[in-house]
Amino acid sequence: RDRTNDGNSQEFHGLVSVGMLSDRVHLEGPIVKDKTSFSVSGRVLHSFLFTPILQAFKVPANYWFGDVNGKISHKFNNGDRLIASVYHGRDRFLVNYNNSYTIDGYDVAENSAEAVHKEKTNVNLDWGNTVGALRWNHAFGSKLFANTTLAYNHYEMDVNMKYTNTYTQKGSEGLEKTTVTYDSGINDIDFKVDF
Repeated sequence: RDRTNDGNSQEFHGLVSVGMLSDRVHLEGPIVKDKTSFSVSGRVLHSFLFTPILQAFKVPANYWFGDVNGKISHKFNNGDRLIASVYHGRDRFLVNYNNSYTIDGYDVAENSAEAVHKEKTNVNLDWGNTVGALRWNHAFGSKLFANTTLAYNHYEMDVNMKYTNTYTQKGSEGLEKTTVTYDSGINDIDFKVDF
């Protein structure tokens, strides 16, 4: 099974990577040499910096994400270790759509001028996880060990939509606004022992 890095218990190491679309950082090292170590890493996709370019090419959507992962590992003896870990990640998807249209002869009976509509739609979709875990690793001997884990997971999704319609008819202006918000979440607590 894949596990995150426990961290170097002997010496400090760090890595930073900067790119046009994404950055990442990783730090690890001892808190108490040969006993307690840490490991922390994070990354971000910063495509929102390119929003003006996307708008110039009439791309109405954009996306970005970021997350951080941390871990502390403590060795009591050769047979017992305690590991605390946390993860937080967030994704965001944005849509901004503008539309204009004209209706000729909107009110034929009154011979009114054409009606001009300008619509604007903004959709913001957010989702992400926050996870925390505490794990005790105990070796009974050379052939048997146990992992006892207490974990908490919080998942959240938010949807926000705003619609605006500005219209002009007979020289007067009207405004129509609609806002929709939807929130959803799951909380999960897990306790298990693996031998």
